[in-house]
Amino acid sequence: MASNDVSTLKVEDNSGRLTVLGPEIIRECKVLAEVASYTDTSEVCPIQVDPEVLDLVIEFSMLFKDEPEYTTIKGIPIDAPEWDTSPAMQFFTRFDNDEILQLMNKVDYLHAQRLMDHAVFYICRQTQNMGDSEKLAFFGLTDDQPEESSPETCQANLGKVEQVQCSSVKALL
Repeated sequence: MASNDVSTLKVEDNSGRLTVLGPEIIRECKVLAEVASYTDTSEVCPIQVDPEVLDLVIEFSMLFKDEPEYTTIKGIPIDAPEWDTSPAMQFFTRFDNDEILQLMNKVDYLHAQRLMDHAVFYICRQTQNMGDSEKLAFFGLTDDQPEESSPETCQANLGKVEQVQCSSVKALL
C-alpha cells in the first residue's frame, strides 16, 4: 500500500545494488519522491542510475539534511563571500569541468534540483570573470563553431523534414 509519508525507499541501481534511502535523500529528488508516494516501503524500485552517481547524490543531499526543503538559490549574488566556504560549492571542487557536466547530465534523470542548481552556480562562479575565448576553452569548445541558423533557415529545414516524414508515411500506405 502506498503512502505519502514514506520515510524510506529501497532502490536498485544499474549494478543491481540495493540501497535504502531516507527522507533527506528522497526529498531532494523529484523522481524518488514521486516513486515513494506510490510505493510500499517493502518494494524495491529499480532506478536507471549508476551506483557511483547515486552515492554522489546521497552525499550531496546529506549536506542539506538539516536544512528546510529546497526552494531556489536564484537571486543570491554569484560573488557573495559565503559561497567560498559553502559545503555545496566545496563538494564540486574535487571534480574537473567535464566530470561536473557529466554528473549534471546523469543527475538530471532524478530531478535533483538543488544539486543541479548548485552545479550550475559553481560553473558560473568559475567562469564569471572569463572572456569569451577563455569560456570556450573552459568548456573544451573552439571558436570555429558554425554560426546559428536564421529562423528562416530553421523553418525551411523543418519543412523539409516534414515533407520527408509525409513521403515516408505515404510510401508505407
